[in-house]
Amino acid sequence: KRYIFGAAGPDAWDCSSLMQASYRQVGVAIPRTTFGQWPFGVRIRNGTERPGDLVFFNSGPNTAPGRPGHVGMVIGGGKMIVARCSSCQPNIGVQNYRVRADLVGFTRPLARSDVRRQLANASP
Repeated sequence: KRYIFGAAGPDAWDCSSLMQASYRQVGVAIPRTTFGQWPFGVRIRNGTERPGDLVFFNSGPNTAPGRPGHVGMVIGGGKMIVARCSSCQPNIGVQNYRVRADLVGFTRPLARSDVRRQLANASP
């Protein structure tokens, strides 16, 4: 699939819509944009992240300190799945997040009680 800023699938994605769609696949609703996803999840310390957590970066349009504009999903081993840019090859792929100087932090949407209830009520 292609990366297009503002795209929300299914033929193209941007970083935050890919995260939203990933969670939706398991029956969990999270906000659509990076700006909504950052305050939504429970913040966790660097080094305690695990697969499924979201990792945020200070890059992209309208970003500012405390307002990251890019997001990926931790898959383990310092790596994330991310929709990164239209000129990157591949547009959507696996990348090491530890090498990025613009890493802001991590959130764990699954630590929210309302999200855990959504997951418990999801069809198997």
